[in-house]
Amino acid sequence: MKKNPGMVFPARGKLSKILFVVRLKFFLILFSCFQLNAAVHSQNNVRISLDLENVSLEQVIWEIQKKTDFVFMYGTRDIEGVKQLTVQETDKEVNEILKTCLKNTGLWFEISGNAVVIKKEVTATEGRKITGKVVDEKGNPLPGVTVIIKGTSLGTVTSVEGEFTITLPVADGQALLFSFVGM
Repeated sequence: MKKNPGMVFPARGKLSKILFVVRLKFFLILFSCFQLNAAVHSQNNVRISLDLENVSLEQVIWEIQKKTDFVFMYGTRDIEGVKQLTVQETDKEVNEILKTCLKNTGLWFEISGNAVVIKKEVTATEGRKITGKVVDEKGNPLPGVTVIIKGTSLGTVTSVEGEFTITLPVADGQALLFSFVGM
């Protein structure tokens, strides 16, 4: 007796076609992902040549924008102090050119995709340290008084002796608020 495989799997022809289409789609999607990754990776390694003398940082940025697909975001007040730049770079990556231009300027940059963000460096400045003692009309110390910097959520509580220490961030016109429920 002859076996007929079509009887065991009646839709074998359709199943093989479906598997072929699924495999084809999988490889097309996989190939597309590799292409997208390569495009993003190549954007970060763009090499250009610049030959500019005694120009501002803004002019350097415009030249880089002309020669690449990068879009720059910056505050004009942040970069207006950077003048007299001489850039003579041949076949260099954009991030290397920007590092050279922003060196010792107090500015830094971040590249995300095709966007370049230029910002001022944030320096960690310590505020003023205020210490004090909270007392009542008779001169007795008040423990548990809440001391808050007005307009913020920064604060502290006085000790058993009524003493407190708080660090004010660097800003003008700050005031301390004292609140006490009572004993």
